[in-house]
Amino acid sequence: MKTTALILGIAFFFLTLSSTVCGQDVEISIPNSSGARGGIVTIPVNISDTTGRGIIAVEITLQYDPQVLSAIDADTSGTIAETWQIAPNTAVPGEVSVSMIGPLGINEVTPLSGSGTFVNIRFSVQRGAQIGSTSELHFTKVLLNEGTPGAVAYDGVFTVERLPVGERLEGDVNGDDHVDRRDLLKLVVLYNKHSGDSEYDASADFNADGLIDKLDMMILWQNFGATRG
Repeated sequence: MKTTALILGIAFFFLTLSSTVCGQDVEISIPNSSGARGGIVTIPVNISDTTGRGIIAVEITLQYDPQVLSAIDADTSGTIAETWQIAPNTAVPGEVSVSMIGPLGINEVTPLSGSGTFVNIRFSVQRGAQIGSTSELHFTKVLLNEGTPGAVAYDGVFTVERLPVGERLEGDVNGDDHVDRRDLLKLVVLYNKHSGDSEYDASADFNADGLIDKLDMMILWQNFGATRG
């Protein structure tokens, strides 16, 4: 009789523990980060263990200082939500919103599983930002499904730093620590050159994909006017 009661007591304890764990809020966080003015930074948004929580949709809104940063886009490449559909909105200065939904299977949407980064947000650091200035990365909205499970958010801080000595600014083709019309003209001359071509210049291949093309032109244009501070 005592043995039966003990077994029932242990079972009740573990059932209670399991219920408590399943009811815990999911943690969403963005780390402290830094970058040089005029540069592009990718900042991850992380999530605690989602296994078994039935998360099939996520909505977040993040606010930041538009004098320091400007949101470019967001994507799920290389994250635990890599197969999810994503709709970022960066139209409002100082704010980026992201809506995400899991992939649709034969009968239902596949829920999120695991922990780690679930979305990356890309920002450009304002060229006029002061070195040492900061921007709070503040969550104003975190919604999982329609509110279940609950979520708790942890904000981060971005700091503008000096570019390391010897490291080129993105867009600085000629290495003079300025991104200007001289770099633009040089990139135009090198446009469509592949690695292996005699005229190919890796200093103009900013994304290092072996081709100097519109993606490199976009990077230069985003950083046009940047100078080493």
